[in-house]
Amino acid sequence: MLYLNTEKHHWLHVRDDDMWSIGNDDILPALKLSYDALPQHLKSCFAICSLFPKDYAFKSAILVPLWIAQGYLKTSKKNEDFEQMGIDYIRQFCSRSLFQLETDRCQNSHSF
Repeated sequence: MLYLNTEKHHWLHVRDDDMWSIGNDDILPALKLSYDALPQHLKSCFAICSLFPKDYAFKSAILVPLWIAQGYLKTSKKNEDFEQMGIDYIRQFCSRSLFQLETDRCQNSHSF
């Protein structure tokens, strides 16, 4: 989330956010802050990943059709490829460190 914004006041805001006082587990506040920073169109796609077990290795061949079936991938362009859109969403999650690309090309989400 912070790699997208290099302004000092933004970093200070994240550092001082009340979310860090939620509990002893540091991942939940960081995950919440990252989720809150997602564009709206990515939030539903990411939220559905919480239905899977911890450390589940997501495969785009399963995740993208699930997003399509749920109606999470929407476009205003007539010939837009939903499969490619889903792959692009996965790349965005990887670039935000919400998914971790593994050597076997599967994606893992941070633990929930």
